[in-house]
Amino acid sequence: MTILKMPLSEACDECGCMVVISESIETEIVNAMKIRKHVNGQQWERRKFLCGKVIGWVPNFESQQTHSRCENTEDFQIAKNKVNKISEQIKKLEEKRKILRRNL
Repeated sequence: MTILKMPLSEACDECGCMVVISESIETEIVNAMKIRKHVNGQQWERRKFLCGKVIGWVPNFESQQTHSRCENTEDFQIAKNKVNKISEQIKKLEEKRKILRRNL
């Protein structure tokens, strides 16, 4: 059962994942119990799939937009591997720096 009113995709357009793990409607900043509405009467909505892709309805443009990429694409996995390698290099450099500071 969906809480959303606007026509958002039922599946990730990159990997086809249809498992929705969350849906949300943006609320007012001051009163979190009140749904935030655009002057055209539409609301900001989001749907997140198991693959990590988040799509949302943006009433300003009356269209669906991507807010987060699909984690099942090859490009995403390559980028993630690069980030992991760089993180490991940074950890090694921090360890070396700690050793050098102790020796001073």
